[in-house]
Amino acid sequence: MDKKIIIGINWEQNSSASLMINGKIISAVSEERFSNKKNDESYPKKAIDYLLKSNKIGKNQITNICFISKYWSPTYTLIRHYTNFTVKDYVKEQEEYWFKKIYKNKKLSLIKIFKNKIDVNQFPGGKFWNKKIKKLRTNDHSSNKNLKDIGQDIRSEVIKAHLGLSRDKISFIDHSFGHIAYAYCSGPLNGKDSYAVSVDAFGDFVNYTAYLFKKHKNKNITYKKIVSEGNSVIARMYRYITLLLGMKPNEHEYKVMGLAPYCKLKYSQELFDHFKTFQIVKKNKFKDIKPPKDYYFYFKSLFMDTGLMLLQVHYRDTQSIY
Repeated sequence: MDKKIIIGINWEQNSSASLMINGKIISAVSEERFSNKKNDESYPKKAIDYLLKSNKIGKNQITNICFISKYWSPTYTLIRHYTNFTVKDYVKEQEEYWFKKIYKNKKLSLIKIFKNKIDVNQFPGGKFWNKKIKKLRTNDHSSNKNLKDIGQDIRSEVIKAHLGLSRDKISFIDHSFGHIAYAYCSGPLNGKDSYAVSVDAFGDFVNYTAYLFKKHKNKNITYKKIVSEGNSVIARMYRYITLLLGMKPNEHEYKVMGLAPYCKLKYSQELFDHFKTFQIVKKNKFKDIKPPKDYYFYFKSLFMDTGLMLLQVHYRDTQSIY
C-alpha cells in the first residue's frame, strides 16, 4: 500500500511545517529553529527540508501540500513584519497605513511605506520577489479579498520551485477551521462527540467559530458548523492594548495577560466597564452594541481620557515584581 504523505505549512508569523503519514502526525518544526530569527515569517524551507531528511522521504514521495489560510499576501513576509518590526514600526503602521486607510479611505501599500525593510533575498530569491512586488501595488494587506488568487498562486509557485509539486496537489485550508481541526484532533476528545471552539484576531475574515463533531457507528466522524463570524473584538483588544502599553502586538500579549491579575481595581474597573459596552454574546454570536470604527485609535483616545498614564505606571511597577 502506498503511503499518503502530506506536508502541512503555516507561512507567516512563526512559519512552520508538519509531516503527516497515513493520517498520523510524525513530526513538526518551526523555521525559527533553523534560522535563529524569532517568529521567522519566511517560507519554511529549512523546516520542510529537515522533515524530509530526518524521515528519509524524497520530494517525489510527497502526496499533497496543505497551506493554512485561503487568503494570504506575501507583504508581511517581504517586509519582515514579525521578525524585524520594532514598537515604533508598529505605531508607524497604524498611523501611516491603517489610519489613512480607515479614516481617509486611502489606497496605500505597506510595501511602499516600509520599503526600507523589504527582504527579497529570501527563498526563492530576488528575481522572483521583485516581479511579485510589482503586481501587488496598493492594498497589499491580506485583508484585501482581491489578493486571494494572487496569494494562492505565489504559494503554489514557491512549492513548485522547492518541491516540484503541481498546483493540483496543493490545498488551502480555511484558517479558522484549521484551529478547530487542531483543537479537536489533538485533544483528549478526538474520536468522540465533542464541541470545538476557536477565537482569534483575523483569518480568512472569520475570527470565532464553533463546530459539533459526532462519531457514528461506522466510526466515521462528521462535523457541523454552529457559528462562524468575524466581528469578535477580544483578540483585537489584546493586540492594541499591548501596543499602547509599549509592547509588540502579536507577540507580547502574554505579558498583558500575565500581569493582569496583579492589577488593582482602581486602575482597571472604569476601563473594564467601558469594554463591556462594545459587544454582548447572544445565541452563540457576538453582537455589536457600539463598535468603534477602529480599535487602536479608539483605545488610544479612550485611555487618555480614563487614565492611560495610571495603567503605564502600574505596568512598570508590576514589572519590578520579577
